[in-house]
Amino acid sequence: MTYRRDSDIFLPYGELQSGDYVSTIKNKLKETSSRLTDDRKLVAWVVSHCETRSKREKYVQKMKNWIPIDQYGKCTAGGDCDNTCYMNLGTKYKFYLSFENSLCKDYVTEKLWRILEQDMIPVVLGSANYTDVAPPHSFINVQDFKSPEELAKYLLKLEKNQKEYNKYLEWKRTYSVKSFYHLVSQRLCDLCERVHNPEKKVYTQFGDWWYKGICENPNWER
Repeated sequence: MTYRRDSDIFLPYGELQSGDYVSTIKNKLKETSSRLTDDRKLVAWVVSHCETRSKREKYVQKMKNWIPIDQYGKCTAGGDCDNTCYMNLGTKYKFYLSFENSLCKDYVTEKLWRILEQDMIPVVLGSANYTDVAPPHSFINVQDFKSPEELAKYLLKLEKNQKEYNKYLEWKRTYSVKSFYHLVSQRLCDLCERVHNPEKKVYTQFGDWWYKGICENPNWER
C-alpha cells in the first residue's frame, strides 16, 4: 500500500471527487473568480528540507533572479509557517511552489493537494503525470518551461491578467479535493481484506520493485 499507482493498494496523498459536495464551494468560487483586482503577493514557498534529491532549491534560487518569492521554514530566516499559516497562504499569495523533494514515479504529496484546497495556483515540480492526477487546468508545471526565467515571466504575465489567472480556478465548479485523511480509512479496510484473503501475494525482492529506475537526478544548473 503506497502512493505508487501500480501498488496493490493505491493510497495517494489526495484525490479528486465530484458531485453534490462541490456545490458547497460554488458561491465561494463565484466570489473568487469574479474579482477584478487581486492585491495578494506573488509567490510563497514553505520548505523544511534544505538540500534535496530534486535540487528544487537550485531551481528556486534561479527563479528569484526574476521574481520575488517569500520563503518560509527551516531553510530561511523568513520564519516558520505552522499549519494555520500554511492553510491560509491562499489569502496572501497567488502562487505556491509545490516542489517535491524527490523526482520519483507517481510521487505527488500534500504539497499539491493542500494547495488545491485553497484559492491559489500550485506550481508543480515532480516526475508524476500531473494531468492524470490533478484537476484540468489547475496547476502550472515546471516541465512545460525551458528555464526558470521563462516560468517566472509567465507568472508575472498571469499576475497582470486576472481573467487568465481565474481560469486556473474554474475546476472548482466541477471537482473538489478529498484529503489523505479521508482516504486512509477506506484503504486500510482494503488492506485488511487483502491480508485475510487466503490467496496472498508475496514479494521476495520488494526493493527491486520500489527502488530501481523510478527516480530522476536533475541538473538545474545547466
